[in-house]
Amino acid sequence: MGFVLLSWPSMAHKPLRELASAGGVSLGTAQAVVDDLTRAGYLYEVAGERRLGRAGELLNRWSEAYSTRLAPVLSLGDFEASDISWWRDSEDELTRLDVQVGGEAAASVLDPHLIPSTLTLYADERPRSLIGKHRLARAEQAGNVHVRRRFWTVARQAWIVPPTLIYADLLASGDPRQREHADRIRLSGDRLAHLDRL
Repeated sequence: MGFVLLSWPSMAHKPLRELASAGGVSLGTAQAVVDDLTRAGYLYEVAGERRLGRAGELLNRWSEAYSTRLAPVLSLGDFEASDISWWRDSEDELTRLDVQVGGEAAASVLDPHLIPSTLTLYADERPRSLIGKHRLARAEQAGNVHVRRRFWTVARQAWIVPPTLIYADLLASGDPRQREHADRIRLSGDRLAHLDRL
C-alpha cells in the first residue's frame, strides 16, 4: 500500500476501503499500514484529511523493502529473447493485453541516456499470447525478459508503470549502471522529485 500512496499521493485522503482495494490488500492490512505510517510520521491529518509527508524518505524505505521482500515473490517467469526492442512499438498491443512495462525499459522512456538490456513486464497473469508472438523462450537462469505479477489495482493510466516502481526496479537490479540511472530519474523526473518535496 506504500506503493499506492507514493505513486498517487492524492489517494492518502481516500477511505480505507478504497486504499485497501487499490493496494490489493485486506482492510485489516490497510488499517495496520495506515497506523504504522501515521505513527512513523509519514501520514498526518489536516482538517480531518490524511496527507502524505516525508515522502522522499518513505520512497527510500519502500524501495529497499521492495527489493528484499516484494520483488522476489512477484515472478511469473524469466525468459530469453534475441531482441527486446519490440516493446517500443507495441504500446497498443500491451495496452490491449493489460501489460505494463517496468524496469530499465520503462526507465529508458524517462531517461534517453539509458539503453536497456532487459525488459520487465507487469501483468495480472502470464501473457501467453505475447510470449508466443515475440518468441520469448523460458530462461534457465535470469534471462533478459522478466514477467512479474502486478500487485496493485489502481486503474491503469499508462502502458508504463509509475515512476515509483521504475525507480525501485532499477535499485533492485543490483546493477551499478541501473542504480546510476535510478539516481538520475529521481533527480530529473517531476513525479519523483515532487515526492522529495513533500
